[in-house]
Amino acid sequence: MLIDKEFIKKFKKIYKKKEGKNLSNKRVTKLATDLLLAFDTVYKPIPLRHKKEFEKIKKEIEKNEH
Repeated sequence: MLIDKEFIKKFKKIYKKKEGKNLSNKRVTKLATDLLLAFDTVYKPIPLRHKKEFEKIKKEIEKNEH
């Protein structure tokens, strides 16, 4: 996964502001890659084979909210 130079620059700035530490470009690339891979894993679409089950759960939740 390639990380854009502008992204690295912004990431370093945000990290410095939040954590008070400077990071190397290599470390930023590693952290950003790990973060993007985590998002990719968590936010994958629900497989079609699970869609009916998901819809059933969603309807139950909506029913209980009202």
